[in-house]
Amino acid sequence: MPQIKFRVILNEGREGTPLDKLGDITQEMDKFLRMLASDIGIQISKGDFLTSNFKNGSVLFDVKFAGTADEISMERYQKGFQYVSQFPDNYKASKKIRQSLLTSQVRTATIAQYAKMGKIIDPDEKIGMALYGKRGLRKKDWSYLSRVRASEIMDALEDTVEYSGSIQGVISALHKEATPPFILLKELSTDTIIKCVYDPHQYPSIVHALKERDALVHVDGLIKASRIEQKPVRMHVEDITICDRLQDEDIERFFGCAPDLTGALSTSDYIEQIRERSN
Repeated sequence: MPQIKFRVILNEGREGTPLDKLGDITQEMDKFLRMLASDIGIQISKGDFLTSNFKNGSVLFDVKFAGTADEISMERYQKGFQYVSQFPDNYKASKKIRQSLLTSQVRTATIAQYAKMGKIIDPDEKIGMALYGKRGLRKKDWSYLSRVRASEIMDALEDTVEYSGSIQGVISALHKEATPPFILLKELSTDTIIKCVYDPHQYPSIVHALKERDALVHVDGLIKASRIEQKPVRMHVEDITICDRLQDEDIERFFGCAPDLTGALSTSDYIEQIRERSN
């Protein structure tokens, strides 16, 4: 049965490592490994990762999950670790490669937790990690995290762009006692939760939007988006309105609104032509 198991090296080329630093690194490493497991659907509790097979000289040891994982979960975990350890360089890859590395499933918080390990070590140190595969360990399986690399990862995660725009969604929570007050908006098309900060004078508009439990709202304002993830992460509300729901007659009026769109082709032939072009 496949097993999630890493080989770890600390303070390579030297003898030993300070005890307090060893404790700090392994604590953050344990948290990272559990967060990554959670991202891909493996439930691992604190204390489920065990250390063994220590070697003298540089601190060299194994970290393994006490339980077992099926081959599919093992493959997903391997791709997840590969994605995190290569971040943000993998965002320069093609969309197909990025999708194969589970980009949509690995949380930003997990990547940040990986980088946190690099903040603990000295500028000339590295943390080496390699995930055992079916063929054991190979040289290309090793990934190294330095303090400089950790800073590059955090800079990429924090790189944002601001623009004026609007978002449609459903309000999932109201935090009126926070400073500043904000709502959590569940974006309509992606289900992404976006923190929307509002000014105190806008509170009546927020309350009005909450009168209907599942009301769809249209929020205008200044959007801050993650450049690396290409999605909104925060918004400062300028206006909020309840969207009118489409009625059956509204949908009926849509049909036939552009009779010349397909030219001489029938609707079915036009759709088939588009499908052929996309292939």
